[in-house]
Amino acid sequence: MRFDLGRWKTCEAGCAEENICSSWTYVRPGVQVPAGRCWLKNVVARPVVDAKTVSGVKFKPASVRID
Repeated sequence: MRFDLGRWKTCEAGCAEENICSSWTYVRPGVQVPAGRCWLKNVVARPVVDAKTVSGVKFKPASVRID
């Protein structure tokens, strides 16, 4: 899923609100679209250094075993 926006914090918050989101990438303004673009992902990809993007992984609390 993708959407256009102006801040990476909004992209991070969007991932936190989506159940299927596991990670996100924000493409800085002017690279793909003038305002910036957010990509929500259902997998966690291998990290890649890229000055044109900001990425993160959704925080998920540790699972609790039920006996």
